[in-house]
Amino acid sequence: MNFSYKEAVLSKTIRKYVVKNGKINIFYLDESVDIMPYTIENEEKIQQMMILQALERKNSNIDETIATDATDFYNKLTANVLFDLTSLFGVTFTSIEELHILLNCGIAFLAGITINNGIEYISNLKKLEELAKYDIFLTIRLELDQYPQLLDRFKKLRKRLSINTIDNYSLKEIEKIRENLEILQLQDSIASKVKVLNSGNHSV
Repeated sequence: MNFSYKEAVLSKTIRKYVVKNGKINIFYLDESVDIMPYTIENEEKIQQMMILQALERKNSNIDETIATDATDFYNKLTANVLFDLTSLFGVTFTSIEELHILLNCGIAFLAGITINNGIEYISNLKKLEELAKYDIFLTIRLELDQYPQLLDRFKKLRKRLSINTIDNYSLKEIEKIRENLEILQLQDSIASKVKVLNSGNHSV
């Protein structure tokens, strides 16, 4: 988890954890770090806490707020560019040199506006992408363990997709994993129905 939500306490919201030398290093959103002995039970507790925090963030409707902010930034950026272009071309020039100077100044000014607004716009898009990844993971997480054959299709999954490693995956990769999981579930469903039909035929 790379960003917080309204109800989050940064010093208690886990960003990730790293297991090293028999210890679990827990990194929080306020940049603080806790260290505890590594045990399976401790790791499971940390993962459960991270899942609960992800669910809490999902239920906070933060995605709607971010989407609105991103749209507002885009509209503001467009309005600024149009306004400044209109103002620029409304100026009366006395020479080609003056026009050249003003155009260069105008381009530099517009570039500054574009960069500042663009950074915030991109930041919001990244947050929306993270929310989408977590939403998919929270939906399929319990089913992933039921289909170890996914390991054959996604070599990266050999590192195990979990609430702690999801930030290493792109949204496209997570969507592909979900798609393949759905295919495997469909195949199992068809195989189960065929088995029932064959069983019925043998009993006749």
